[in-house]
Amino acid sequence: EIGETCHRVGFFYVVNHGIPTAVSERYLAAMRAFFALPLTAREAIDKQHSPQFRGWEQLGSELTNNRVDYREQLDIGVEARAIDNPDPYYMALVGPNCYGLINYTIGEVLWPFGAGESRADKGIALVMQSGMLPANLTMNDRSVPITHVISAGNQAVLTIEDFVDELIDDDHVTAFGLYIEGIIDIDKFAGAAIRALQAQKPIVVVKAGRSKLAEQISVSHTGSLAGADQAFDAFFDRLGIIRVDSPVDLLETLKFLSISGAPRGNRVAAFTCSGGDAAMVADYCDRVGIDLAQPSASTRETLKNLLPDIATAANPLDYTTPL
Repeated sequence: EIGETCHRVGFFYVVNHGIPTAVSERYLAAMRAFFALPLTAREAIDKQHSPQFRGWEQLGSELTNNRVDYREQLDIGVEARAIDNPDPYYMALVGPNCYGLINYTIGEVLWPFGAGESRADKGIALVMQSGMLPANLTMNDRSVPITHVISAGNQAVLTIEDFVDELIDDDHVTAFGLYIEGIIDIDKFAGAAIRALQAQKPIVVVKAGRSKLAEQISVSHTGSLAGADQAFDAFFDRLGIIRVDSPVDLLETLKFLSISGAPRGNRVAAFTCSGGDAAMVADYCDRVGIDLAQPSASTRETLKNLLPDIATAANPLDYTTPL
């Protein structure tokens, strides 16, 4: 019944076009017959006649104790993890230990519960080594357009860099938001990041593992070695990747980049109706190295003719509440 239901609703579906249809149907028929057996019979077949099951049972026990890495323990081999594997029976696998993927541009939802966002034609792609984090972000109330959500999990076959590299050529995608615990293929990641930069599709990343405790959590969560945090900072800087520290910063940065595009320099004009806001903007810009260039004499004179008498023509510009 479980197998039949999964097949009927599409949760369990053969997606590897390299496998002949006859093979797929025989497999599905066998699966239906297996699930039709009483539970005790299924257990007997599993445990007494299937060495593969015993191996998975042992693996499951080890994984429960957070002591192994899926990528190292799954018997798929190095060749099977290569994306260009010539094996006709090779399957491009998302995960394991993930929620799946969502494509809002065509309404494709391979996700275990509510998808949050509605259809979108242009926006950001979220590619994350987490399940609940991207799920939460799809329910954001910050007017951030999202086109794709991919929960990469343990990256046993497909990796974050694979997804980014694929989506760069998608005209719907304007920027990338990543949550990373560990990078599988540094060279491929760098290549994808450079291609994204050339395509003017900025990458914003939350990288876990700044602290020793976060490193330990990353290992138990997805089996990822977080690595030296300073090295990742230098790596991201070299590739033009923007690193932020929180989901809020991630969404706000992506919203700006997705709508306005990446800034061409570090000169900013700030407008506010609060003197307090203007002072805080000035402090922040000074701290991060943003140039608040002051208006020229002619621009200042023009502003004075447009603003209330109590306003000061400066940058940041407090245009005051009477306006």
